[in-house]
Amino acid sequence: MWPLGKRLLQSVLPLLKTLGAKEVAGIARRLNKEDLRTLLLSMDREKRAKVLTHMDKETLEKTSEALEPKEFARTLLYLDDHVAAQILRSLPEERRAEIFIRLPSKKQMVYSFLMKYSEDVAGGWMRTDILKVHPEERVREVLEKAQRFTGWAEEVYVVAEDGTLVGKVPMQFLLGARRSTKILDIMEGAYHVEATEPIERLAQVFREHRPKAVAVTYHGKLLGTVTAEDAIKLIDQLHARQLARMFSLSDIEHVNDPISRSIKNRTPWLIINIFTEFVVAFFINLFEDTLKNFVVLAILMPIVASEGGNAATQTMAIIVRSMATGEADKKRFVRILRKELVLALLEGIIVGIVAGVTALLWKGNIMAAIAMALAIPLNLLVAAATAVLVPYILKALHIDPASASTVVLTTFTDISGFAGFLGIATLLANVLPPVWVK
Repeated sequence: MWPLGKRLLQSVLPLLKTLGAKEVAGIARRLNKEDLRTLLLSMDREKRAKVLTHMDKETLEKTSEALEPKEFARTLLYLDDHVAAQILRSLPEERRAEIFIRLPSKKQMVYSFLMKYSEDVAGGWMRTDILKVHPEERVREVLEKAQRFTGWAEEVYVVAEDGTLVGKVPMQFLLGARRSTKILDIMEGAYHVEATEPIERLAQVFREHRPKAVAVTYHGKLLGTVTAEDAIKLIDQLHARQLARMFSLSDIEHVNDPISRSIKNRTPWLIINIFTEFVVAFFINLFEDTLKNFVVLAILMPIVASEGGNAATQTMAIIVRSMATGEADKKRFVRILRKELVLALLEGIIVGIVAGVTALLWKGNIMAAIAMALAIPLNLLVAAATAVLVPYILKALHIDPASASTVVLTTFTDISGFAGFLGIATLLANVLPPVWVK
């Protein structure tokens, strides 16, 4: 942490207060609790609330300790209910309780309801301050309600007597309709997801249909809505998670994070990777005699494995992303696998010929050149099959494909690359004329 000291901090406060909320949150990550408290108390609560929305989990926890519970609670009141609930949910239970009891009773009820749902499901992103009306109401009555309503009302939701979602009416429709018209006559269907559905499903609806908002229901009854503005944050967070997991990081990491957090984030996957590499080494060891007799193979074999790894990473990135958006569902599995295998074979033939010719011109060994030309298409086929199959299998086992695919993928492509190349070379050494082998 940066121990700035009171004098230095006081001198830079005017500059810090001119920065945007996101920039202040970035600086807050590096400050100790005392300096962080001084910085946050130097700004008004509205600006402070905006800063909270850009903080990561660890910085929020530090902020909750730096500020008095009553002051933290008052700051939350400047945020939309669903955002405040997300922040509270991210805090340690003991600190959360201290802040919670200092909130107004009405807010306690709202936040308690919202915190029932985690950030991994649609309910964790909904807002409940929405305008609900009944189908038989007139436009005149609804506009009168809208004038008194202080929540989100770009779209008015139509519900039955039991709270079941019936449809919606965009506010511009209401403003242009006759005042005596029944809502039933101008309402339209509303996109909706169940509160317990994963956020990937929510993101898919926004990507496919581009609505202003998506209603959140529980067994058909309207609970709230997720707006397009919140969906942008949601999709950004999903992308960040997927990138982190695809590169074997257990959590979203920032360049300014402390070394201790980076070690905790990265080291477990590196340890797992050690054991998978020993498996690869075992297969290489099977061809020890071949490597002793033909040193040129040791020089060229990393090229074959690297091509498979690169091709597999390309394919897996597309598959995992498509799974998140709903494009790669179970129904499309066979078509996707067939396409990737055909593509891998064609790419493998082209790359294999280029690699083989290059190896021949460089080392002058015909056997090694032929082995490369044959091994690369084989490895790309294995890479494509693995890159498609592994994410689908992991998803069927309820394991996040983005978090575990990379390690499995690397192991398979390395084994097929090294073992395939050395195995083909061993066969060729026994059947080709001796002059081709040297």
